[in-house]
Amino acid sequence: MTNKQCKTQEFAPFKNFTANTNIRKNKSIPEMDWQLNKKYQLSEEKIAFIEKMIKPMA
Repeated sequence: MTNKQCKTQEFAPFKNFTANTNIRKNKSIPEMDWQLNKKYQLSEEKIAFIEKMIKPMA
């Protein structure tokens, strides 16, 4: 990992998407979003901001 990568990822949390995670990967994207919103206790305001700013992947 380069110094630039370390700087840009410094505050990004590590996500555990292995079989041991409590996030079910076999769900639809909206269901996974709901699981993550619940896990990280996002407010309705934060969820609305994310949905406004982040476009769905095609």
